[in-house]
Amino acid sequence: MFKKSFLTFVSVLLISVIVFSSFIPVFAYDEGMDANSRAAFTASRVISCFPTILVDDGFGEREVVLYPDEYAGAYIDKFNRLHIVLTKDVDTDTEYDYRELTGYSENVVFEVATFSLSYLYKIQNALSEVMSDFDIATMSINEVKNRLEIGLLDLSRKKDVIAFLNNKFDEFNSKCLTFNRGRLVQSLIYTEEIAYQRFLNLLTMSVLTLMIVIAITALFLSHRKKKHSNRKGEIT
Repeated sequence: MFKKSFLTFVSVLLISVIVFSSFIPVFAYDEGMDANSRAAFTASRVISCFPTILVDDGFGEREVVLYPDEYAGAYIDKFNRLHIVLTKDVDTDTEYDYRELTGYSENVVFEVATFSLSYLYKIQNALSEVMSDFDIATMSINEVKNRLEIGLLDLSRKKDVIAFLNNKFDEFNSKCLTFNRGRLVQSLIYTEEIAYQRFLNLLTMSVLTLMIVIAITALFLSHRKKKHSNRKGEIT
C-alpha cells in the first residue's frame, strides 16, 4: 500500500514539473555560442512566443506568425546587439513582458517605432495582388528603418500606389513606404510556351552542332583518304 502511494506521488510530481516547466522561458545558452548566435537565439525565443496560423497560398500549407500590434520588428547590429523594436503606444506592462522574454539581457536594446510589423505586412499583402498593375518589381520589409521598401520599374507610379492604398485602408500613412527604382528578377518558373520555345532553340542548336561535327569529320576523312591514295600512287 505504501509502495503504491509513493509511486503515485512520484508520478504526479513528475507530471507537475513537466507542465510547469513548459510555461517558463528557457535561456540556457550554449557556452560555445558567439555573441551573434546568442542574439539570434534570443530573437527566436521572442518570436516563438507569438501565435501562429496555417495558411494555404497555393504553394502548399505553411505556418505564418501572427505578430502582435505592439511588435515592430527586430534586428542585430554590427556590435551583435539585438534590437527589439516596439510601437510608440506600447504600455509599460507589455514592455516589461518583452524584457522578461529576453531574460533581461544587457545585450538587448529596446527601440520605439511608428509602424507595427503586422501593419507593414498588411500593406505588403495588399500590394502583392496588384504588383503588375503598378509596375512593382520588388517589395521587402526593412525592420531597421521600419518601412516597406518598394522597387518600381517606373518611379512616376509612386503616386498611383499611394492613391490605391489610401482607398483601400481607412487610416493609411504613406510614411510607411520608401520607393526606389527596381529591376525585374527573372522567374525560375516558366510557362509552357516559354519552355517549349527554349526546347526548340536547344534542339536547333544541337542539330546544327551535330551537322558541323559531321561535316568536319567528312572533310578530315576525305583529306586522309586522298593523302593515302597519293602515297599509294607514289609507291607504285
